[in-house]
Amino acid sequence: MPCDPFACLRFPTAAAALRHVLETDSPEVLGIGESHARAETEHIPSATARFTDELLPVIADRSHALVVELLAPPSDCRPETRERVDQEERAITEGQASANQNQYLRLGHEAKRLGVTPYILRATCGDLDAIAAAGEEGVLVMMETIARLTTQEVQRLLARRPPERAQAMVLAYGGALHNDLAPRSGREGWSYGPHLQELTGGSYTELDLIVPEHIQDTDSWRAQPWYDAVPPLTSAGSVLLQVAPRRWVLFLSTSPPDSPPSEPRSSEPRPAEPRSDSQEPAQEL
Repeated sequence: MPCDPFACLRFPTAAAALRHVLETDSPEVLGIGESHARAETEHIPSATARFTDELLPVIADRSHALVVELLAPPSDCRPETRERVDQEERAITEGQASANQNQYLRLGHEAKRLGVTPYILRATCGDLDAIAAAGEEGVLVMMETIARLTTQEVQRLLARRPPERAQAMVLAYGGALHNDLAPRSGREGWSYGPHLQELTGGSYTELDLIVPEHIQDTDSWRAQPWYDAVPPLTSAGSVLLQVAPRRWVLFLSTSPPDSPPSEPRSSEPRPAEPRSDSQEPAQEL
């Protein structure tokens, strides 16, 4: 279907679109970025919920592990440092739906149920110190820390694949800034995409999941290369846009007005308990 200057395909389901991506690219690592749910759109099923319920079951049997963008610092870091980092995290998530973290946890639990081992990012006290010491640049350092820890964890998991699952994918799930293969100028340090592309010898694929109702007329959205090419979106089917080789955007079908909200299974986020094994750079969820 037309969406100049890009190529677009319409599929009856998001799952069918995802199968097309996998058949086309056969990625070793699939970096999935999402449009975070906003506070005023909590009545609309989020990208996380739809990935959990509609897409993860499609790829679970060909996936080895899932790295979720959740930082898990040690419990013995200095309280003042943890508070400063919490402030930076609140600055990043301001305006987002309150259920976002719960939905990331639900994603991890569902992955485990489907046989895909989920991991979250385990920061060190040194990582937290660097974020806290950055002052007004703390948010930027946090974004770089997330990209670095994701790269390290994916590399570790690729090396740990058992021989019988040597071709199984490693999935990385988080915000759409971190998985970019071609990050915008000045944001190169926020993305793990180029590092994983090099690590896999070109077998990395970037896939962004976009809930149409989240698209806004703002500078950050207008900066997206596909912003002026978004095709008509309806409640019937999903549209897959290819920005460039191994770079895809999946526009999920719009939600009917009477769609119920996607609720997390628990009302409060459960804090991750850090492992005592100091040899593990991240922890299983």
